[in-house]
Amino acid sequence: MNRRDFFGHSAAISVSLAMTAPRAIAAVQPDPVLQGDIDYYDTGDSLPHDIPFGTNPALDEERKLAQQILEAAPRTGSLQDIEYYFMNLTVRNKDGELYSSQWKDRWNPVIVQFFSSTASTAHNDLVPWCAAFQNWCLDRLGYKGTNSASSGSFRKYGIKVTDPQPGDFVVFQDKDPDAAKQGHGHVALFLYRDHDRLFVLGGNQHAGKHFTSVNVSHFPLVGYMPIDSYRRPVKK
Repeated sequence: MNRRDFFGHSAAISVSLAMTAPRAIAAVQPDPVLQGDIDYYDTGDSLPHDIPFGTNPALDEERKLAQQILEAAPRTGSLQDIEYYFMNLTVRNKDGELYSSQWKDRWNPVIVQFFSSTASTAHNDLVPWCAAFQNWCLDRLGYKGTNSASSGSFRKYGIKVTDPQPGDFVVFQDKDPDAAKQGHGHVALFLYRDHDRLFVLGGNQHAGKHFTSVNVSHFPLVGYMPIDSYRRPVKK
């Protein structure tokens, strides 16, 4: 498959790190950046799987660029602002892979760094990272987090609400009761509901791809993972 040309580091970083403004709700349509990206082998519904992703260390230059990306993330504004910042990144590694997505051969150092806001340590991006991403964003903006890489840790987080507003968390639990008891599921920011679908913003979401990224995705209210609760974030 054709890979997109890799932008020079200086040009890419200056353009991409300036893109902190949230996209319009129209962005729930297939992302034009991700649409043309390389798709990887089908890894099934969860990671890790028989076909590994990101099992090799990132290059030194990739780790340095990742640090610049993380340092340039917003420190003020809403959770949507900071998450759209990551979603809108156009910086790529030398293989043309976005720094906002899972990589095929090496681990993405941006994703690995999200775990610094949890008690867990990730050495690659095989580990489900939705909760680590949300905790890093919460910590960046001065909100309380859960200090856990488990999405289940958000089931008792913040303030439980029944009328979610954009920026509240949607906490899903696994359809398998035993897996749900172990804390398995998913967590993302609520954007809005459209009939029988929820539109959410978060990390470790497929959005029609076999690899995961930070993106806007929509999930059916019936047939996906059950919703445990909606949670409103609170400041430290």
